[in-house]
Amino acid sequence: MRNAKLLKCSGIFLNEDLTKLNAEVLASVRLKDPETMERAWSFDGKLYARFRGKEH
Repeated sequence: MRNAKLLKCSGIFLNEDLTKLNAEVLASVRLKDPETMERAWSFDGKLYARFRGKEH
């Protein structure tokens, strides 16, 4: 996972092993309102989301 940045623009993606609940939450956040959602991702088992037009 540390070298994931080396795979940028290669078309290869690494997925983290998430609990079933966290995987479902992440998927629902991504699908809920795609027009306002810029990005949603996980890192070290924690979920993060960035919305369009928001700094944090």
